[in-house]
Amino acid sequence: MTKRIFFVVGHENYGKSYTLRSLLDMCERRGWRVIIRETEIMIRRMSNDDQPKPFIKFMKRTSRTVIIAALCPKFERLGNSEDNPDKYVDETLRSLKKRGYDFHFWVLQHQWGEPYSVTPSEIGELKRNGHVEVLNGRNIEAKTRAKRLRAYISKQLSA
Repeated sequence: MTKRIFFVVGHENYGKSYTLRSLLDMCERRGWRVIIRETEIMIRRMSNDDQPKPFIKFMKRTSRTVIIAALCPKFERLGNSEDNPDKYVDETLRSLKKRGYDFHFWVLQHQWGEPYSVTPSEIGELKRNGHVEVLNGRNIEAKTRAKRLRAYISKQLSA
């Protein structure tokens, strides 16, 4: 089986954690793992923006075949993490790629209740690293986002 990571992408307060919590609630689950298309998938809710060092440590050590993880699109090339360089994901993605992981970025384009969006340059960086699917729409409820995420993952697992 191909090793894959499905990243739920968005900046702070975009709804990544709520989406993943709703996914846990709607799927057959075993602790922090869900079953989609008979595949057990580990969920990592805390992103590189929430807790950079534990995020990096988890990604360096994981050997799981399929993972769903929250990700903030902070890239060194874009310089969009002026407050903490540990939040950059460039090296983490390179390391995972070397270990044979394919990336699927499911992007929450808009911040909940605010006019902010993931930028075209951030989406471009994601596209350089893997497959990108953008959820375009404002104020989409967590349960609806989770259903769409599950459908996307199910489709990718069957491909």
